[in-house]
Amino acid sequence: MARLALGFLFALLLNLAAIASATAAEWQFVRVTGLVWVVKAEMEPMRATAGMVLPDNATVATTSRARALLRHGEDILNVGPSTHVAPQARAVRGLTTVLMRQGHLDLDVERRGAPHFAVETPVLAAIVKGTRFSVAVSGDDGAVSVDAGRVQVRALAAGQAVDVTNGQTAKLSRGGLQVSGAGAHEPIQSVARQTPMVESLAQSDDTSGSASEASSNGKAVGKSATNAGGNSANASANSNAGGNSANAGSGSNAGGNSAAHANPNSNAGGNSANSNAGGNGKGKGNN
Repeated sequence: MARLALGFLFALLLNLAAIASATAAEWQFVRVTGLVWVVKAEMEPMRATAGMVLPDNATVATTSRARALLRHGEDILNVGPSTHVAPQARAVRGLTTVLMRQGHLDLDVERRGAPHFAVETPVLAAIVKGTRFSVAVSGDDGAVSVDAGRVQVRALAAGQAVDVTNGQTAKLSRGGLQVSGAGAHEPIQSVARQTPMVESLAQSDDTSGSASEASSNGKAVGKSATNAGGNSANASANSNAGGNSANAGSGSNAGGNSAAHANPNSNAGGNSANSNAGGNGKGKGNN
């Protein structure tokens, strides 16, 4: 009987450990300020709230006055205004990875003995063992600033890499890396060029460069960019923050896929002849 009880207890502990491990692998909203959208293909967009677990492959899109704080185990991600970011629930290339389309992030990453965390944008990537740093990207320009620790910064298309440390910034401008800040600067190295996982605004047909805006009554009032990791196809206006748009003729939704020639008068919920924040809009509208 004692062996049976011990066996049951051991199995229970293993089950709890598996649950804890699964929970630790998830990104969760700790704090939300202002209007923040969670958007994903084939899913109605949701307003982020504190305590919400971020679905796999979902994009967090903050509006111009919004912020969000997310936690992944001991890793902290502070999402700034007008930012599109897709934290991955599973490791990418062996690293906990955050895909960032545009905007500004502040990060506090758990310190380990080997590189285990990365932020990848359309133009550069930051790989760390554990540190406090920030990443900013706009169009073809990007920058990584380090508050504590050391970060390897890679210019993907240029095939350059450099380590930056406390009080230093690596900036990508005109296709090349430049380092500024306190202390001695490490030399910039040549590395293999890398195809980015994230499409840039310059490569898509969307030129808005801002996250989707929505008023408190739920009506979409602004414009959105394509998702952090997906592609926009022939969008003459603004595709969604989290999904893929096809032949959108005007302002498309905040999180779903818009049909061709969607009416620009979009709303936050429900499927109708007009494009909406989460469903599929049909019908030819007027600009």
